[in-house]
Amino acid sequence: MTIESEDGEEVYPIGPENLLLRGACLRNTDYVYACAVYTGQDTKMTLNSKGKRTKFSQVERKLNMCLALILCFLITCSIISTVLSFTQSALSAWYIPEQKITPWIVVQTFLGFIILYNYIIPISLYVTIEVQKFVGSLFFEWDVDMYDMKVNEHAKANTSDLIEEMGQVEYLFTDKTGTLTENSMQFRRFATADGMFSVVGKKIYHMAEEEKQGLQSTGSLRQTTLRLADSVDLPSLLSESTEDSPNTSAVAGITTLLVVLSLCHTVRVERNVPGAEPRASQTTEFMVDGLLRYSEPPKRGSSALRRASAAQCASAAVRASRRGRRFRNVDYTYQASSPDEKAFVEASRDLGVVYHGQDETGMQVVTIQGVAVRYRLLDVLEFDATRKCMSVILQPTGSTPRSSTDLETPVLVLCKGAETAMLSRVGPPFRAGRSFTTFGDLVCDKLCGPSSGMNGEDVMKYVNSFASSGLRTLVMGAKVITASEWHTLKQRLDSARGQLEGREAALNKAISQIENNFTLIGCTGIEDMLQDGVPDTITALREAGIQVWVLTGDKEETAVNISYSAGHFYPGLEEARITKQTGFGGCMAEVEAQIKRMKQLKSTNPDVSFGVVIDGQSLNFALKPPLREKFVRCCLEAATVLCCRLTPLQKAEVVRLIKESRNPAPVTAAIGDGANDVSMILEAHVSFGLFGKEGRQAVRAADYAFGRFSFLRRALLYHGHNYYTRVSTLVLYFFYKNILFTLPQMLFGFFCQYSAQSVYPQIYLMMYNITMTSLPIFLYGLFEQPLSQSDLLKFPILYREIVKNQGLSTLKILMWISLAVWHGFVAFFVVYFTSSEGNAGGGSDPVSNYGGSSVGEILNFGNLLMVTIFIVVNVRVYLFSYYLNWAVIFFSVLAFCLNLAMFVLLNCVLMPFETAADLYGTWSVLWFGSGCGTGWFGLFVLMFLALTPDMVIRTLTDQRWHMKLAALEHQSKEAARSSENESKVEQETNYAKSGGGSNIVQHLPNSDGFDYTNPSFEWGRIENGGNRKNQLPYRGKLPVEELFEQGCIIQPHDDLEPRRKSVGFATTIEYRDPSVASTGGDLSSGGRVIEQDGTVLFCSRF
Repeated sequence: MTIESEDGEEVYPIGPENLLLRGACLRNTDYVYACAVYTGQDTKMTLNSKGKRTKFSQVERKLNMCLALILCFLITCSIISTVLSFTQSALSAWYIPEQKITPWIVVQTFLGFIILYNYIIPISLYVTIEVQKFVGSLFFEWDVDMYDMKVNEHAKANTSDLIEEMGQVEYLFTDKTGTLTENSMQFRRFATADGMFSVVGKKIYHMAEEEKQGLQSTGSLRQTTLRLADSVDLPSLLSESTEDSPNTSAVAGITTLLVVLSLCHTVRVERNVPGAEPRASQTTEFMVDGLLRYSEPPKRGSSALRRASAAQCASAAVRASRRGRRFRNVDYTYQASSPDEKAFVEASRDLGVVYHGQDETGMQVVTIQGVAVRYRLLDVLEFDATRKCMSVILQPTGSTPRSSTDLETPVLVLCKGAETAMLSRVGPPFRAGRSFTTFGDLVCDKLCGPSSGMNGEDVMKYVNSFASSGLRTLVMGAKVITASEWHTLKQRLDSARGQLEGREAALNKAISQIENNFTLIGCTGIEDMLQDGVPDTITALREAGIQVWVLTGDKEETAVNISYSAGHFYPGLEEARITKQTGFGGCMAEVEAQIKRMKQLKSTNPDVSFGVVIDGQSLNFALKPPLREKFVRCCLEAATVLCCRLTPLQKAEVVRLIKESRNPAPVTAAIGDGANDVSMILEAHVSFGLFGKEGRQAVRAADYAFGRFSFLRRALLYHGHNYYTRVSTLVLYFFYKNILFTLPQMLFGFFCQYSAQSVYPQIYLMMYNITMTSLPIFLYGLFEQPLSQSDLLKFPILYREIVKNQGLSTLKILMWISLAVWHGFVAFFVVYFTSSEGNAGGGSDPVSNYGGSSVGEILNFGNLLMVTIFIVVNVRVYLFSYYLNWAVIFFSVLAFCLNLAMFVLLNCVLMPFETAADLYGTWSVLWFGSGCGTGWFGLFVLMFLALTPDMVIRTLTDQRWHMKLAALEHQSKEAARSSENESKVEQETNYAKSGGGSNIVQHLPNSDGFDYTNPSFEWGRIENGGNRKNQLPYRGKLPVEELFEQGCIIQPHDDLEPRRKSVGFATTIEYRDPSVASTGGDLSSGGRVIEQDGTVLFCSRF
């Protein structure tokens, strides 16, 4: 796009990132040059509506198949009835003329039977199901137990078509970041060339390492350049450090990394406008709920004012720095599309390196311990899944302002990304003879100095250490080039961006020329805590028979560690790793080896379980057709699968792999929270989105959405179970009642010479599916709960009773059809035989007794038959219902009374339609006249004979569920008792290990201020008197950061293998406090004895 201005023409490349879609909200932008494109049929909304794939639930698929069979049955019965109508001998009645047989007469007769029997097809079923699903989706949204206070969002149903599919899930594919975890990043660890450090709040702790020769008896520490007994005070260290100071290199390395973290991002800075904040007195506690529920978006222009306020502060920081004063930190609000970048910027701010954003001149401003440094932003190379990194190009202004056109001015290229991407972009050290050390920029000085960076081996060691502790890892790199070199690279980049054809390939080539020859500055570890209830939810889903697959873009060690913490991988699970494969042959050999290993172990131990771990690189080979079937077989043999380092497209491929693994396809579900999960969400049969911190793309693409992963347990085990039971039973009931209604029509053909005459009065044909039988089953479909909510959530194994469409199994369909046939035969022949003799209403010839009936005319016969079917069909609803509330009872009674009123009205009032005269007075004969005995006797006999099998089935079903729930309750109590016994044994073992006797202090309460949920160490305490202040708890579990707060330096043992949950943590401690003296010697439990204030402490392994 070419823009003409007073300064001349400027050409800007246009790409997908410049397309503003309808409905989008543009932020952090002061003005735009825009042109309306893609209007009408070319809009994204219209194009997506055309191409969206329709999803069908398993119930709908089975329903369509049953309807096809019913249609074939209808046609067959119509053909047979047509043939019989012409082959049976005619009555010798003088008033019946001889019938001629012509093709048209045959077609008319066939169509007549089609119309007569068409009620066997439940046409109203689709309408009832759609309404029932719609109201059910509202109940799903109204579930208060699925409301998340943190995001202030209720559950959301984007569609009602798949609500019963939640009860059929066999495979669940889940993202990790933001789905299993909080996506609330905390900067925890980092490493530079001077070692590994831990960040706790606004403090930095050095994580010491052992000597290569091993620990001596005194537990000596490695002598490091930076001696940090408690924490780092960067301001004081910077002020005290000199060129000869031993701390200079370490402090410079830490500060350089923090500066890179503060600059290499796309974070926007905002600051509240002074005086614009509402006073606290304006908001009362009575207004809080209303503010949460009806919060309004920011007013137009408020974001721009906050950015302008931040820019003024940035300019003030620069002015203060030039006057030799340190600028006071300002409470900024950082807006970031990536939670990692926001965590970096906030942590750097807490450690004294503050990113102020752009000042009023457009320069990027960073204050290093109050001293302002300015950078000119030249370009940003956004992150993409192929490169797995992003870069920012900056030009430092130095101590004196310089022009951006100065060809000898240094230009910084800062890059961060995955270790696999960054290590391949490492280059040789900065060439001698080209030095910017006198320029006055910290990063330039570090890059141009001797031993400026880390080597790849150290980076991989630290990255693997971070990942083993469950941290998200990134590697930082940087390089310095001249402005002339950047000018050449920029021209190539702009040329590639402006190409109309082959733009992507040209851009990749231009970017690869920029992102190379980096110096490794450091690596980082970010903690993303698990959401509450994730382990319990995954365990419950596993008990329900749902295989949970974790698909993540994190590195292998991080993903495996989180899998164990989340309960996805569990103790005793055998890992089958298919990772780091560089060729198709090697990948095939590894898959075959793992399959062989599985068979061997299962032959010796049938109860052994496997967990497959595969990375994205190996998955590319595993998905190719020659290896695809073997890989599927390997995954199906495993109990769970973990896929790491995946791209969004690979996530969708994995879902498709399982969907095609067998026929019929297993029902798959996917859950995610970000845009990179959309492809996986769209591929699954039923999908769930989480209201996360990465936008609403997943929520909009998913079928259902809520705020927490733990809500998935309730969605599947409770809502899914109930909705599937309701919908499947509703389908069976519709087939049942329509077969029951149509069968007497077919049986009546034997008695009317197949003349296609209806046995029911005409108006009843119309009202049977509308008023007589629709409301009770509709209420059943809304409120039925065959099992209580507590039982469904307490015993997830009950979910297995309904998966694989067991509610519409062939056996169940045949059982319901058999009951329909039985009820149809009983209804017709009981009414027929009880009505066959007599002359009620004067309907028989007293001489020949021909045509006599105890109920009178044929209309009375049909009326009695209709009433008995109406009562049987509605009573049967309550024979398979388990939940009756006031709404069900009230509306059922109302429906019965309305239909009874309709019968009475047709009997007493001559209605203005054609067949009303035929019905007038019929009820008087049946129930209060000469046919009342037949009517009442036939009704009670019919109900007893027809419903006896249903009552037997209900009794057996109740007995089965009672026994099953009792067995599950017994198993639950036994498991709890066994767990309690194991806990007691463990306590006694720890008691014995700690020396036993009366010198062991009792367990401290859980309110002692320590975190018992974070797995690390098991602490013991032996009391020899003295002050108890600051004593550690007997069985507390403390992470490394809290051990540092206790004044400890952690030393890992090489000869002791910690448990999986404790990977990365140490097993011995040594205090740096001068008042603490080590007594020496090791306990049998492997801990080192420490004495403080007369109290002996020791740290033992799990």
